[in-house]
Amino acid sequence: MKFGLLITCVLACASCGESSVSDPFEATVEIVDFEQLMNRLNLEAGAKTEPMLVNFWATWCPPCVAELPDFYQVSSTYRQRGLRVLTISYDYMVPEVSADQALANVRQHLEWQGFLMDVLIYDDEDFDSINGALKLPGPIPLTLAFNAQGQEVGRVEGEAGPRDFHDLARRALATATTR
Repeated sequence: MKFGLLITCVLACASCGESSVSDPFEATVEIVDFEQLMNRLNLEAGAKTEPMLVNFWATWCPPCVAELPDFYQVSSTYRQRGLRVLTISYDYMVPEVSADQALANVRQHLEWQGFLMDVLIYDDEDFDSINGALKLPGPIPLTLAFNAQGQEVGRVEGEAGPRDFHDLARRALATATTR
């Protein structure tokens, strides 16, 4: 009886420990406007930030969807080395899509792919503010690399592959460690 009670207590404690362990890379999906996005990027002159990759994409964009698995795989490797990874979805910038639909589309895509990554869904009247602030060409996909000082150190316009993402990650991290 005492032995059975001991086993029950050990198993109960073990299962409690498992449920309290959390993944340090929990994903969040949220809708942000231009000001909120710029605050999250923290690229103001003199601001200290983490080296980061920023990928612009949408679930309705075939080249974006095609490159996202490579982006996820490569960026997951470099996150463990201190690289911050952020994706910005344009799913809500389509006039007939509601906020709830955009959130559902992005979450469904992440779940379908098995991706655990942060996604900010961009919401603004147009693309002028974001394109001007980050000197974006307009079309997606687009991936930017920033160093720890918030300076852009690389970009790939259009569909990218693993080699491109490795190069951007190395640039962001290398410039962070040389200063």
